[in-house]
Amino acid sequence: MFVAASGRVELPRSVAEARARLARRDDPRTYLLLAGDPGYRRSVAGLLSEVSGLPRQRLAVVQSPGGTAALRLAGELLRRSLGLSRVWIGRPTWGNYLGVFAAAGLAPEAFPFSRDGAVCFDTQRAALARIPRGDAVLLQAGAHLPTGCELTPDQWEALAEIIAERALLPVVDFAFPGDGPDLADDWRPLRALARRDVELLVTLTWSKVMGLYGERVGALVCVGRTPQGSRQAQSQAKGCVRTLWSSAPRHGGELVTAILTEPDLRAQWDRELRAMRDQVRRVRRMLHAALAARGHPLPHIASCAGLFAGLPLLDGARPSLIAEHAIYLPASGAINVTAINVTAITEHNIDRFCDAVAPWLQPLSAGRDRWQRPLAEGS
Repeated sequence: MFVAASGRVELPRSVAEARARLARRDDPRTYLLLAGDPGYRRSVAGLLSEVSGLPRQRLAVVQSPGGTAALRLAGELLRRSLGLSRVWIGRPTWGNYLGVFAAAGLAPEAFPFSRDGAVCFDTQRAALARIPRGDAVLLQAGAHLPTGCELTPDQWEALAEIIAERALLPVVDFAFPGDGPDLADDWRPLRALARRDVELLVTLTWSKVMGLYGERVGALVCVGRTPQGSRQAQSQAKGCVRTLWSSAPRHGGELVTAILTEPDLRAQWDRELRAMRDQVRRVRRMLHAALAARGHPLPHIASCAGLFAGLPLLDGARPSLIAEHAIYLPASGAINVTAINVTAITEHNIDRFCDAVAPWLQPLSAGRDRWQRPLAEGS
């Protein structure tokens, strides 16, 4: 979760105002359709069309109870409707990707994404070029979880070319749409794939960028080569929805719809999103400087983006950090940088944190195996 400069998980003012406006309405709390609320689906399709250049008619949206549910729905669609048996996932990765797709009946296969805190692109590109034609591949848009690494525009173009040549089916996951330099920047993968007329699935969640963690609001977007193909994929997805959750929660989708469609709320949310990005960059710079001062210059801490960064921990670090400093983190060393409380009053927390972890850090060149581990389950 994004922790504000106050040290708390806060509700953005744009969301609070949207909630107040909704409270003045007297709408019945009926079940939603299998595909979700029509207004929500239009607003999500409108945003994706705006940032990707894809026509709305090719964007068939299914509302989901959060991003994890959208991923599970994508997995069900790949297996039930397309008969696929596996999905390729870059390593290191968020451990729940593996569990979600395995639960849908797909075997998660691996290709290299990063090493020593940097994208190993040549290795990644060569691995993708060897994936069997027609297979599904999971791509993380924006900042990568758990490393925070990002692909460059040229690298996205190169991957999109391989995907088109090999007729791969990409599942593009947006866990934090908006953590790049601007909102449009994070959607670059869609533009690269759209230029090559690639069929794809998009999964997204609004939890982090709107503070709607407990509202559970996300989406699966089916992008076919034609509007009819998109609608057919959406129809298949609705059949899966019936046995997964039947009806998504209403309230979170209504909040997102209000923010995306009411100009004053959209403008306020854009400002708040910029402030969130600035806070993340500030903490990353502070953390990098503090670790460097203790003999551990980890360039990826400052150069990468997003909430998460990876620390190359020595074996045995976790029990000591928990027992002696009450610092809890997964074995992979992935941390939420904003969870280090760095208000003007408590900026010394950066020093306290770095004093605790520095003795347990190894040089990146010695941590190759550790960086290939997925983020631990349940973390």
